[in-house]
Amino acid sequence: MTIDLLVRETLERELADVRVPRADVAGIRRAGRGRRRARLLGGLAAVLAVVGASTALVLGDGVEPSPSATTVDVPPMDFGSGLRGLYDASEGLTHLGGQVFDLGDIEDLGDSAASTPYGLVFFGQDQSARLLPSDGRVRTLAAGPARAGEFTPTIRFDPSTGQVAWLTRGNGRVTLSVYVVANRLKLLGSYDVPCAGEPCGALAVAGYDQGMVFVRGEHGTRVLDPSAGQAATWTQVTDSRVTDVRSKVILAEKPSTDPLPAPLADGTWRVAAAAGPDALLTLDGAWQLGTSTRLTSTISETEFAVLPVPEGTGPVALNLDSDGTVMVARAEGDTEVFWDCGLAGACAEVARFDGLGGESAFIGNER
Repeated sequence: MTIDLLVRETLERELADVRVPRADVAGIRRAGRGRRRARLLGGLAAVLAVVGASTALVLGDGVEPSPSATTVDVPPMDFGSGLRGLYDASEGLTHLGGQVFDLGDIEDLGDSAASTPYGLVFFGQDQSARLLPSDGRVRTLAAGPARAGEFTPTIRFDPSTGQVAWLTRGNGRVTLSVYVVANRLKLLGSYDVPCAGEPCGALAVAGYDQGMVFVRGEHGTRVLDPSAGQAATWTQVTDSRVTDVRSKVILAEKPSTDPLPAPLADGTWRVAAAAGPDALLTLDGAWQLGTSTRLTSTISETEFAVLPVPEGTGPVALNLDSDGTVMVARAEGDTEVFWDCGLAGACAEVARFDGLGGESAFIGNER
């Protein structure tokens, strides 16, 4: 991401607050949330560095990072009900795992984070990968690439393997890294991502499911099986843009009728039409999250699931939490209200931020 020296110095000192213009139009609102998310993660990395987190850098396969030598100024958190990561722009407070952090005025949130049952995986401004687990002691999982280019890292978590897969860019190359975050922290491997004929900056991790990593670009979406080791090769899945992959459901903007390629051609994978460019799947792949509390089925065009959020007039934003529940936000005038909703149960209000309706956002949206 592009952050000039002045902003960087300000972030590292006390994190300046820059408001993003908002309009009550879903597309504009999504773009605003994307910009806010991008800057928050850079700010969070700077704050953790400022408060003195000492971390071990993972530079090779099989190396396990040591925990921080000192505890950062973040209290222990409870991830039993999901990370529930929210940022209150009106108060400059971060909400994560049932705790509220007074980190000062944070600029923005971003795609460069993944909410996992083991903590929040995010990136520093140098594209270094970091983990904030429930004990509040940050770990650096991998150093940033040498000669890091202008690039926004993207990351996805695979519940079936307990692993994350992310993209970084350095020395003119884009690299996919696959990392275990469940039980033991370990780098499994790194793979070059070809981007000849298309902008390297357009590459993003579209999904990580059943051990298969999906990366999209301007010319479609490819898949790689890291279990093949360094001999793994990229296979074109579709010419369309894939927005999410979960439980062997591939969500694509323009699904193709062509058969799936060999790595996915066992009859258990299927493709579904995405409701929009930011559509996400529920953990079971049966429903997709769009811009409404009415979730559309990936199986039948006539089936819907309605989240029992109280009625309101403002637009809504949805996010999948690490425990599989759906986080819902709605701007009501100058107030932003957040709920945590079970797919087969009620919605519980978890936060209400007054003062900047529509400016607050999720943390670790994975988009």
